This record gives sequence, structure tokens and C-alpha cells, in this order.
Amino acid sequence: MSLFSLRGIGALAAVVALSASEVRAQDQAGGPRPLVPPRAAVETATVRPPVRLQDQARAGELLVPLNKSQVIEVDRSFAEISIGNPEIADVTALTQRALYVFGKQLGTTSLTITDSRGAVIAIVDLVVSYDIEGLKAKLFELLPGQAVEVRPAADGLILSGRISNASSMQRALALAERYAPGKITNLMEVTG
Repeated sequence: MSLFSLRGIGALAAVVALSASEVRAQDQAGGPRPLVPPRAAVETATVRPPVRLQDQARAGELLVPLNKSQVIEVDRSFAEISIGNPEIADVTALTQRALYVFGKQLGTTSLTITDSRGAVIAIVDLVVSYDIEGLKAKLFELLPGQAVEVRPAADGLILSGRISNASSMQRALALAERYAPGKITNLMEVTG
């Protein structure tokens, strides 16, 4: 089991300081850059809001897309975080109340968050899967009015629901293949 302590925050702060100096140089060259994403980016699911954990020992399951990240906010300060299988996800402390999780490999592992006394704040089941929310957003955009549902299943995705014609079903499957090549199970029903 790999343990990360808050001692790594000093290194993270150094990286942030270097990044800030690069941003200042860019600002002088090309003007200020917005730190808050535009509303359109948030509405199209390109930015995921942080997940907030309430004070509970068993926090449940958290889906993190493969090769993407998720920020987790905890309602009280923690001292240590541990990841069951570091080959599935990287976890880094951002502050004493926020974590950065990066999905490295498909699979499931556990994340344990403890306070300075060693008491468990939360245990989270991290599930690294394909980008389900991204696929749902694209299906909604490209196939409006079609009732396609997307769910993770082991190392693949299940597409289900009712769709109006075979052509739309083929388009949905082709799009899903871009997200999870060779790992799509089609349970959709053509109604027209």
C-alpha cells in the first residue's frame, strides 16, 4: 500500500510557484488569462466540479474517468491519504482538505483518508472507467431526442435504452467505440 503524506505539499507549492511565474510572464506577453472556465465549458462537461465528502467513514464509490482527474474536498483537515493500488490511480494532496485523483488504469481501488490522530475520515472506492459523462454529453449533442443510457461494466461500457432507428443506433455505437474501443455491449432497442 502506497502512502502519501502532507510533506509532499511543499513540493507541490514549489511547482505552483513556478507555474505562477510562467503565468505572470504570459500575462505580460499576451494579457491576462481567465482562471474560471467559461460557462459553456462547464455546461458541456469539460470541467467536473469537485466531489465533497461529508463526515462519514464509508463515503461510497467515486467514478474517475481514465486519463482524467477529479478533485475531492473533505469537510475537515486530513493528515494522510493512502491508495490501495497506485497503478490504478494517483492521489495527491492539494491542501489539507482537498485531494487530486488521476485515473491511470481501468479498475477499482480504495482510497483511505485519515486525520492527524489516525482516525479514518473516509474510505472511498475509486472506480477508474472510460469517460462515461463525456460520452453521454456527445450522445446528447449528436443524437438529440434519443434515450441512450451509458453504464460501466467491468472493463467496458453498456449502451441501453430505446432509439428511434437503426441508423441512429449505429451512430451511437460508432461514437461509443471511440471512447472504449472493442469494449461496448449493445443493449439498445430500435423502436421505429
